[in-house]
Parts: sequence; C-alpha cells; structure tokens
Amino acid sequence: MSEGVPAEQLSDEQLRHELAVLKGKQAEIEAGGTAHQKANHEHRTSQLEAAFLDRFGSKAQSQTGPGSDEPSHAEEADGAGGTAIPS
Repeated sequence: MSEGVPAEQLSDEQLRHELAVLKGKQAEIEAGGTAHQKANHEHRTSQLEAAFLDRFGSKAQSQTGPGSDEPSHAEEADGAGGTAIPS
C-alpha cells in the first residue's frame, strides 16, 4: 500500500493540502476505483485525519454539518475559533 510522506512529517499546511486532495478524489475513487485504490485511499485518509486531530485536538470540527452531504470549507473555523478538518 502506498503511504506517501508520514503524516507526522508534514507541515500543518501540507497536512491540510493532502487532506483536501484526498477529499476531492473521494467520490471518484468510490465510484470507479479498484478495491486496492479504495483501501489505500481509506487508509491514507484515516492516517491524515488522525494526525490532524492529534495536532489540533478539540479545536477540530466535523467536516460536514448535520444532515449535510456537503463538506465544509477547508479554512473555515467555527464561531468559537475552532479549526475545520480540510475537505
């Protein structure tokens, strides 16, 4: 399985970028990807999301609103000054 740069070695900006790229490819991979591509995508996304939550802890907000299929904007923060997981 392709790993890419370990999440802990990415800068905050790189981590946000990598998550945004993966989120952007998610529908395409789910619709037409091979089993290997789907597993690799899920594994890498999980790694990067875990690293994001480790870095930003309780400030990190959900990617989607309640009942919404649309992800929030990557750079948006909630009214309390939280940080959104990039979409």
